Amino acid sequence: MAYATTTSVECKAVGQMMADIKCVFVECSRTATTSSYRGKHVIERVRERHWARKSGTYVTNGEFIRACMLLGYKHSRLSRADAPNCHFRLALADWALSCLTQ
Repeated sequence: MAYATTTSVECKAVGQMMADIKCVFVECSRTATTSSYRGKHVIERVRERHWARKSGTYVTNGEFIRACMLLGYKHSRLSRADAPNCHFRLALADWALSCLTQ
């Protein structure tokens, strides 16, 4: 039986994602508010626009989900069994919201 292994590149990407999520989002006590698909796009935009990163802006949905789960954020799965997305109890930090609406 073959097991999937995590490379150091994947670990680094998830580690960076965890730091970015903690900076861009705040946990909220309401019901889940941010889908993983939307969250990954928010991180990509903030990396590009606010942090002016030229490379490393692409984020996979799986990286976002894994990082949120490792950070311990509450989540729920979509009702469709074939949908890879999750919902997390996250809201944009005020500075990120103003950055993305400019």
